[in-house]
Amino acid sequence: MGPCKNSCAKMRILLTVCIVLVVSVALSSAVCTQDKLNMDFKTRTKGCMHKGTFHEINTKWTVKCEECECSQSGLYCCNSVLVPSGYDQEACNSMFNEESCTYEVTRKDDPSIPCEYKSMKG
Repeated sequence: MGPCKNSCAKMRILLTVCIVLVVSVALSSAVCTQDKLNMDFKTRTKGCMHKGTFHEINTKWTVKCEECECSQSGLYCCNSVLVPSGYDQEACNSMFNEESCTYEVTRKDDPSIPCEYKSMKG
């Protein structure tokens, strides 16, 4: 059990901490909601009601950049659109693209030129 025993254990702990931090940052950028199951009284089946539409259990769908799932646990939806921040708001515009669910930051005087930004917030 040579010299690796202590240093290998420390490396495993460090790796675990790094993985937890990366996963936490990835999850923190999404805005998620949960809701309980509903009953469709016409068909007498349980499912999820989302924005006026009934969805059966074990289904997934996307509406306006929001990914949703209906399971036995209920409704779970996440909006993972990231908003750019830390850019020159005097010289640049931030425009939302509904098709790609992303923001584009471009110069006001020439929209073909992208602007730099410091971070993305969810």
